[in-house]
Amino acid sequence: MKKLLSIIMSLMMVSAMLSGCQKQPDTTNQTPTQSPEEQAVLKILTIGNSHSIDATWMLGSVFEAEAPDQKLVLGTLYVSGCNISQHADFVRNDKAAYEYFKNTNGTWLSTKMFH
Repeated sequence: MKKLLSIIMSLMMVSAMLSGCQKQPDTTNQTPTQSPEEQAVLKILTIGNSHSIDATWMLGSVFEAEAPDQKLVLGTLYVSGCNISQHADFVRNDKAAYEYFKNTNGTWLSTKMFH
C-alpha cells in the first residue's frame, strides 16, 4: 500500500511540475486578474476514489514537511469505489455524483453532489 501511495504521489508531483512548464499566453499588455499572493498559491485537484483521497490527504503532509512556506489549496472529487469508466460516464451525462473535499488551511471541508 505504501508503494502504491508513493507512486501516486510521485505522479501527482510530476504532473504539478509539468503543468507549470506549459507555455503561458502573453499577458504583458493585460491587467492581471490575480494578485501576486493569489498567483503564488499552488492548487492541486484530484478526481478519483479512495486511493486519490488518501494520496491527496497525504500530499498536504508532504508539503507541510518539505515546503512549509508554499501556499497550497488541495481539492479532490471523490466517488467511493469508482473506476475510470464510471468517471467518464459521469462527465458524459453531467451527473452530480461527486463529493468534493477542499483544504486551504489544514482542514478538509466537504460538499456533497458537486459537479
